[in-house]
Amino acid sequence: VYDRDGKQADTIISEGLLDDITLSGDGRTLAVARPGGEASGLEVWTYDLDRRIFTRVSFDGGDDPVFSPDGTRITNSTQGELVLRRSSGAGEVETLYESPNDDLPADWSRDGTRILFVSISGETSEDIWVYNTESRQAEALLASTYREMHPQFSPDGRWIAYTSTESSRDQVYIIDYPGLAQKVQVSRDGGQMPRWRQDGRELYFISASDSTTAISVTESAGRLRLGRARTLFPSRSSGSRTHQYAVAPDGSRFYVLEPASNEEEVVF
Repeated sequence: VYDRDGKQADTIISEGLLDDITLSGDGRTLAVARPGGEASGLEVWTYDLDRRIFTRVSFDGGDDPVFSPDGTRITNSTQGELVLRRSSGAGEVETLYESPNDDLPADWSRDGTRILFVSISGETSEDIWVYNTESRQAEALLASTYREMHPQFSPDGRWIAYTSTESSRDQVYIIDYPGLAQKVQVSRDGGQMPRWRQDGRELYFISASDSTTAISVTESAGRLRLGRARTLFPSRSSGSRTHQYAVAPDGSRFYVLEPASNEEEVVF
């Protein structure tokens, strides 16, 4: 756990692999994928940052957990399907969407009506889709021969930050939603895994040099204005999956999945 200057503020130790980390909207609870026991696959767990305790949420396999805006529910991928469950782990599991592809939830709009997910297929690699929680229908947003990944709604729901390989390497972009008519490239020399600050005035991403990077975002007359990217601290984030780090609502803390410091510990 780092502050904006890269000073390590805390370390949370797990007895097994941790993956796919997200943070609840109030900044008090983490959701992670973690083994359910010896020789078992990944399951969804939560971690209470105040009480410092892991609680198992899923018992049917699961990764890429994403909190609903109010924190009461989690959508995750179970055997490639999008499912919905209570974040307490109680009650029944509901299947939201199933397809022949491997579908990984990425973000939930703040009004609770849309879920962004990445659909992985053999034909187009990784595409960005959106699931409508009211109509219970899903449609492709960004689908091409390039890889489109890591989508994140802006807090007001009017923009989507994402990663694309359309310029031959990973770069971060922002596009308007639902029009998809205005697109701005955010990173200059490569970047991935964008995250918004809760007020929408700052965007974070991991640069090609593996640094946690911040850039200011303002809107004027319906158009975005971006500041100059600022390196905050070096990152040891492991890989390019959807959720390898999470940001506190005010941007003051970063929860980063990192390789274990030794064979006995797995930390983030």
